[in-house]
Order: sequence, then structure tokens, then C-alpha cells
Amino acid sequence: MRKQGTLPDAVVEELTAVGFVWDPLQAAWEARYEALEAFHEAHGHANVPSGWERDPTLYAWLARQRRSHREGTL
Repeated sequence: MRKQGTLPDAVVEELTAVGFVWDPLQAAWEARYEALEAFHEAHGHANVPSGWERDPTLYAWLARQRRSHREGTL
């Protein structure tokens, strides 16, 4: 409804005020990116090892980003 502009502005404002996530895919991407930033800050590089114990899904996410870049879809 928000994309079509049929959600009243007051409702949009109320939901936004409580931290409602309007784009869950974008929010998930940003969360993974923040995890990569933290890894980079701690290790000085962005080459997350496979099965990294602190966040085992970060390696897979990074591999998908690299693949998307190669395929021109990032």
C-alpha cells in the first residue's frame, strides 16, 4: 500500500517512528555489510574465511556479492 501511495501519511509516520522496516531485503543487506565492515576493522581485510566461527554466514554472503559483481547484477 505504501508504494502505491494509499497508506495514510500518519500511519507511515507512526510505523517509521517505531523502526518499522519498509524494505526487509535492503535491511538484511545492510546488516551483512555492517558485519563485513566490523570484520574489516578487526582484521584489516575483507577476505572472510570459510566457516568463520564468529559469523559463519558472512563468508557465503560475501561469495554471493562477488558472484553478483562478476555477473553484473550487483
